[in-house]
Amino acid sequence: MKPNIHITADAELKKQVSIGELEKTMSLILASFKEQFIKTNVLFEGDLPSIEVVLNKKTSALRQGCFLPRLSSHKILKFQLFYPIDKNEMDAVILHELMHGADLSNLKEKLGTFDRSKEFYLCSTLEDQLKYIENSGIQNFSIQWVFLHFLSTFRDEGIAILGEKLLGKKTGAISFEKAFFNFQKDINQVTQLCCGMKFHNRINSKQVRTIFEDTAINAYQYAEVIIYELLKGSIAGLEKMSLHDLLANNVLKEKLQLLKSALQLDLAEYIRELMKLKHKNTPLINSELLLSYCGVIQGGSSEHPAFFRQLYLVSHNNDKTGFTELIRSVCDRKMQPGEIKEKLDLFNQTSFSNDLKSEVRKLANEVFAKRNNNNKEVSDWALTYLLNKEDLIYDQLDYLGLQDDWMVMEAASSFE
Repeated sequence: MKPNIHITADAELKKQVSIGELEKTMSLILASFKEQFIKTNVLFEGDLPSIEVVLNKKTSALRQGCFLPRLSSHKILKFQLFYPIDKNEMDAVILHELMHGADLSNLKEKLGTFDRSKEFYLCSTLEDQLKYIENSGIQNFSIQWVFLHFLSTFRDEGIAILGEKLLGKKTGAISFEKAFFNFQKDINQVTQLCCGMKFHNRINSKQVRTIFEDTAINAYQYAEVIIYELLKGSIAGLEKMSLHDLLANNVLKEKLQLLKSALQLDLAEYIRELMKLKHKNTPLINSELLLSYCGVIQGGSSEHPAFFRQLYLVSHNNDKTGFTELIRSVCDRKMQPGEIKEKLDLFNQTSFSNDLKSEVRKLANEVFAKRNNNNKEVSDWALTYLLNKEDLIYDQLDYLGLQDDWMVMEAASSFE
């Protein structure tokens, strides 16, 4: 099926560039979109969307194009390209933005979260956000928004760059070890900065601009390597292969399978997988620092910074007594069996669009089904933690709220 692609030039651009030159450029863009869409169409769910492209005058030397998720739908994807566009980079730019188009559902979900974070709800691109900072006169920004922006940039750009490399002509990738330690440094730096704030305090615009610019630069250097490492274990034949080696192999089936898995990885799952990622037994994310950060955005500071470390130890050592004592230390009381059953039934009736929530529900039912004389205390305390909305990380926190519940459920389900 041939894609329906419509390309127009902005009115101002028409005044400045000859009709012949514009028609030549738009013809090249059309041919490139058709070629790149053939490579990516299997990544779109349902009927293939139409594509609308507006060619505008370039305002930044580095900016060649962008996908517009706020203006797009699953039926019509909207893009901007900027004239003059580097013809040597055109295919890569269009392929990159089409990957964002295939990721529309997750980008829409993220935009909804940022809309609720007060600032920038009209800004759909990093460049627009930076411009807004400069022109708005507003001097400070939500610490939660900054942190989630950092994580979502690495997720979103990592997927787009991965698609650009797997389906395009770009080759080469840095080692996982180098990407791991670079990301570890970056994420800990941003988390520490946010932890230094009090709730309702804000980060000044100069700090925000620095974080955004550094994030964008660093994401383009290694974000796709992190995405690949998170997912390669789920694809047969890729478990022990580096991204650099995969790029040198002509295995289109596995590459498309990997990209489909990446597009299904929403931001909450991305955070969960980052928390599991290790290099030579060194965890990527300092979970105690993350818990402290969550305490800050909940309105204070965490009283239990070592919770995740202790949870890992009691689970690893199959220490049921230690597990129940740990959960007891953060819960006011243990729910009675009838109360647990009633609240778990309500939890099961909830419709979840987020795969992490669905996995938590699956683990919770496994823990409840294992409730017997040996595991009764483990089960009751674990489910009490889950069904308490104001646990260490409040469930209503976007993308972060169920990370601790998932860890508790996974630990509880591991006990025999």
